[in-house]
Amino acid sequence: MLSGVIIADRPLDINLLLSENAKGKIIDLYIETMTSICDEIIIVCPNPMQIVGHVPSNVRLITAYYKNASPLGSIHAALSLSKKPYVWLVRASQSEPSCVIALNKLQKLQEKQVTPSINKISFPIVWPVTLKHTLENHLKKYQRYIQ
Repeated sequence: MLSGVIIADRPLDINLLLSENAKGKIIDLYIETMTSICDEIIIVCPNPMQIVGHVPSNVRLITAYYKNASPLGSIHAALSLSKKPYVWLVRASQSEPSCVIALNKLQKLQEKQVTPSINKISFPIVWPVTLKHTLENHLKKYQRYIQ
């Protein structure tokens, strides 16, 4: 039902994911946390070769089609390639992901207590993949400014 997506579309994000804290490597902590409630994990980054050796083989590494539209381009890629109806999006540079917050956002979304909007993005986000078309139309509209 839920795909976990780590957006690492800036050089700083990659460095942070590969760094360590007292609990271990940051990328491992994100994956472990998200795996507890997500059916798949996706990492969106500009150069997957930088992290391919640092993640399990079941983690999907993808790049954004709209390269200069951060973070919308990365969100679009995640929505487009997710195998699940909902995605939990976190930025690599934010604090450790919270499953409680993600599940709360998912429940509110399913109960139609909230309506996702591409005009106000505040991570972490839980969005339905059906929002991909709205986001894609927005990106196409501004494509000449972002490429």
